[in-house]
This record gives sequence, C-alpha cells and structure tokens, in this order.
Amino acid sequence: MKDKLLPIAAVLLFLAVIFSVGTMLQEEPVKASRIHQTVKEMTMIADAAMEYRSATEGWPVNIDDLVPKYLRTAALSNPLGYRYLLKNEDGNLVITTLLPTGVARQRDLEPGFELIDEGTMDEIRLAIKRNGL
Repeated sequence: MKDKLLPIAAVLLFLAVIFSVGTMLQEEPVKASRIHQTVKEMTMIADAAMEYRSATEGWPVNIDDLVPKYLRTAALSNPLGYRYLLKNEDGNLVITTLLPTGVARQRDLEPGFELIDEGTMDEIRLAIKRNGL
C-alpha cells in the first residue's frame, strides 16, 4: 500500500511546489503596481499641497483641505487600504502612509521618498520643504 501512495504523494508535492512558485511570481507585478500607484498618489497630494501653500501661505492640515480646489478627487488611502496622512514637521509638510513590512523596498521608490522600517509596518514618507521638494 505504501508503495502505491508514494508516487501519488510525490506528484501532489510537485504540484504544490509549482503552484506556490507560480503564485509568488504573479504577486510581484501586483506589488509593483500598488507601490507605483502609492507613489503617484503621494506625488499628486504633494503638488496640490504646494499649490495650497502658494495660495494660503500655510500647509494644509489634512487632505480634505485640498479637495476640490487643488485636488479634484482625494485618494484618502493607498491601494492597500492605509490612509495618507499630512504632518507639519518644523515648518515642512510630510506626507506619509504605511505598508506591511517587505512590500516596498527603497529602490522601488522615486527620489525624494523615504522608506522607514517601523517593525511590522513600513512608513513611506515624502517631505516637502518650505521652499519646495
């Protein structure tokens, strides 16, 4: 009986490995597109915040301050469901969002973006200095 089950078990194991590898390969483009969308949305928020500052002489407190005059529609959360936040740090505006650790790497981000390891989550930051990016 064992002799008959061994080839079946080997085939099932082989299929499980093939399925797992295929699933991992499919996830990479999905991760990349989500990171790209996050960077794009944060850049749009930054552009709108700079327009807001030019018009009002101050930074917006939250994304709602930008809609609809400076930002037609607001993506309040990144593609993984974590909110975008605006923080005023020493007169500079910082746009942040969280991602599960390991989803993004610094090399996945555009210049000006910073990836900070926060344990189980990573923070993506884009700082806008008083006089621009």
